[in-house]
Amino acid sequence: MPPTPKPRRSLFLRIVWQVCRAGLVVVLAFAGAVLIGLLPVNRDFKSPAEGIEIIVYLDPAHSEIIVPIVTSVHDWSPWFSPSDFQMLTGKETHIAFSWGSRDFFLNTPKWEDLRLDIALRSLLLPSATLVHVDMMERSRMNYENYHRVTIEPTAYEKLVEFIQASFVLDGSSHLGGQEPRHLLGENYKSHDAFYEATGTYSALYNCNTWTGDALEAAGVRTGCWTPFPMGILQVKE
Repeated sequence: MPPTPKPRRSLFLRIVWQVCRAGLVVVLAFAGAVLIGLLPVNRDFKSPAEGIEIIVYLDPAHSEIIVPIVTSVHDWSPWFSPSDFQMLTGKETHIAFSWGSRDFFLNTPKWEDLRLDIALRSLLLPSATLVHVDMMERSRMNYENYHRVTIEPTAYEKLVEFIQASFVLDGSSHLGGQEPRHLLGENYKSHDAFYEATGTYSALYNCNTWTGDALEAAGVRTGCWTPFPMGILQVKE
C-alpha cells in the first residue's frame, strides 16, 4: 500500500519552524558575542596624567587605531616611504591603522559599494589580509567617532610592537633589511595605502577583534573578544 502523502499544512509548518529555529540560533549567537565582548580585560587600567595619546576610531561596523607619527618612543616615518602615497601635504601628524580582509578592503572603498557576495565571503570563508594605513591631521579627528586615551610610554611600546607584527616585511635599505610590503596602486585617497598583512580574516577574527587585541596588548581596558565595535574601548574619556 503506498504511503499516505503528508498534508501540505504540516510541511509548511515544519519549514516555518526550521527557519525560525535558524533565526533564533543567529540571534542567540549575536547576543552571546556581544555579551562576551563586554567582559573586560585589563580591568585595572587607568589613563595616566601624562603619557602618549592614542585615538580609537569606532563606527557601527569598523574600527581603527590612530597614533602619532612621531613620539619619544617611536618614529613611524622610516616605515612608510612617501612614494607609497599619491600625495602628502607634510601637515600629517597621525597614522590610522586598520587590519582586515583583502577582498573586502579592495572591493569596498565605501559602504555603499558593499556587495552581498563580498560580505558573505568575508564572513564565511577565511581570507588573506591587508593593513590599511591612512596619514591624517589631528584636526580631522574632531567628532564623536574618535575616542582619545592616554597610555604610558611602556604601554605604547607594546602597541607599536603589536602593530608592526601585523605587517608582512620585505627586504629594504632604510629599515635595516625590512620594510612593509606595499600593495602598489591600491588606495582610496591621496594619503592612504595598503600593505600585505599577517594573519587570516574570518567571522571569528575580524578588524574589530584586531583592534581589541591591539588595545589589550597595550594594557588598555577592552573586551576579551571584540567582533563588534561596541565592546572595544571600555575607558572613560
